[in-house]
Amino acid sequence: MFVRALTHHQVMPNFLDFVFPFGHQQYAEDLLFSGFREDTRLTTSDGGLVIPELGRSGMEIRICYSLKSVEPKERDRDFPWSIRQTAVYHSFDLKTGKSCWIVMKGSHLIRDRVRSASSSSDGDSSSSELSSFESISSSLGSALEMHLVLCDWCDEDWRWYLTFLEKELQRLTRRALIVDIPKARSFVQLETFQEVKPHVKSITRTLSDYTKRTLSSSRKQTNSTSSMEKGEYRPSFPQPPMPPLSPPLSPLDEGAPLDPPVLPPGMGPVSSPAIYQKPRKDEVFSVRTLQQVQVIEDKTNEVLLILEANIKIVRDIRRHYQTVLASDECPPQLRSESKYKVAYFEKRIANIIGDLEIQHSSAQTLLRLLETRKSILSGLLNISNIEASKEFATNSQHSASKMQAMTEAMHLLAVKTKQETVSMRVITLVTLFFLPGTFISVRYLDSISAITVMSTDIIKFPSKQESGQIFQLGALQLWLIITLPLMAITFIAWWLVYWCVNRKQDQEGGGSFRRWLH
Repeated sequence: MFVRALTHHQVMPNFLDFVFPFGHQQYAEDLLFSGFREDTRLTTSDGGLVIPELGRSGMEIRICYSLKSVEPKERDRDFPWSIRQTAVYHSFDLKTGKSCWIVMKGSHLIRDRVRSASSSSDGDSSSSELSSFESISSSLGSALEMHLVLCDWCDEDWRWYLTFLEKELQRLTRRALIVDIPKARSFVQLETFQEVKPHVKSITRTLSDYTKRTLSSSRKQTNSTSSMEKGEYRPSFPQPPMPPLSPPLSPLDEGAPLDPPVLPPGMGPVSSPAIYQKPRKDEVFSVRTLQQVQVIEDKTNEVLLILEANIKIVRDIRRHYQTVLASDECPPQLRSESKYKVAYFEKRIANIIGDLEIQHSSAQTLLRLLETRKSILSGLLNISNIEASKEFATNSQHSASKMQAMTEAMHLLAVKTKQETVSMRVITLVTLFFLPGTFISVRYLDSISAITVMSTDIIKFPSKQESGQIFQLGALQLWLIITLPLMAITFIAWWLVYWCVNRKQDQEGGGSFRRWLH
């Protein structure tokens, strides 16, 4: 149906370029596309279609353009403004005065305005300039009046939209101008540095108490443990020199708090510098605030481009009618009778262009203000990040000191454990060495006499009344024959058990048990 209507009225194909951006869209597409097209034919030789039955003489003005304006939006209270567009096609026959209008708009706003402008204040539509078609000049005046209705629409509400954007910007960034930032301390003043000492008392005390309960230590080791309990940390391996840390920049370290600044009317007091508060508590220093300011900047850039396009389109409309009426092909009667109407049209257009240029200047001023506020917010966020990094570095230094102290305590515990392990191995070997001989040579008492297991006396100490051989070589040989193989069997059995345990540990955990024993 729409294609048939365009074909019947011989609409310019360029008009479709302004129609395609319309439609239901989640995000606006071709929002910044605007323009002015014309295909005016002042003579029949230009190829105009002549149909007398439809009032077409072949000499006609044909233009199409797209204008944009901002309108209030009631559904969204957070951002109650929306940029809307209007596509317009107009043709005017210079001989018959026939006009054709096609206006595309997403609402009934333009239709209601045309109806309101077509009727006068007393309800008589015949007295309205927009509905006057008695002559060709009055028809042209009606067409010019229709253009003024559309141009007035593209000039409306920009002031209030820019005011809304400015208020949002002030709401988001006003406190950034009054927050008190303490002066950073110089890294050249070495006397202001403060070395952070690790607090390792609780960790080393726990480990040393455990060591005291489990292992015996010498006096030297006890004194070393006591010195660690007192917080005197001495690393057992060389350490690189630690650069001194500057204390965190905090308002609490600067002495007495500063007096709050004098605020302009309407602004609440500042209880404390917000730069040292968490970003979630003060939206001035959150990344979310910077994102919202960026959205306002994007909207302002859209306003600048749309205003520039509207100014150019309105000027093109005025220039086109000036060119048509000043040409030699224009009917002289139409030129003379429309002189005052065209002058009024040009004056109104000049006023509209002036208002648009003023709003354009306001948008440029707002854009410069946005850039300044964004730089301030970025600087404050950088300061906040630096302070957070310093605090994190200080906490990391304390944690590293505690871990180092814990490592030293664990190292001391490992040394003691290793010493005790060596001692236990020596004791085990000595026990295994003497166990077979002791077992063979042990004495027990029966009810008759004291004898050995083998009933042999290798060395005997007789009394003075007794006499005889003191040393028995055969008994010693028998004892060695029995003891040495038994000792070898004991050592072999111990080695087999040790080897089986090591092999099992190697299969399960990669030989940690063997490394611990050795």
